[in-house]
Amino acid sequence: MIRLLAFVAFIWAGAVTAQELPVLHDVSGARSDDLINIPMAHDSAPDIIGTLAHIAFDIEVVA
Repeated sequence: MIRLLAFVAFIWAGAVTAQELPVLHDVSGARSDDLINIPMAHDSAPDIIGTLAHIAFDIEVVA
């Protein structure tokens, strides 16, 4: 019984963390004079391909 509960908990945790793309997000916690950079990649010296305002909403994440 304990093994079954552990298995169910493991499967449920994976399902909760999985997200299907595309997903819409809002910018939050940014100061009114901030711009959020949109990098091309997640490396140490990314190329900036755009910016978002501090009040941006419905930002579609596709990758």
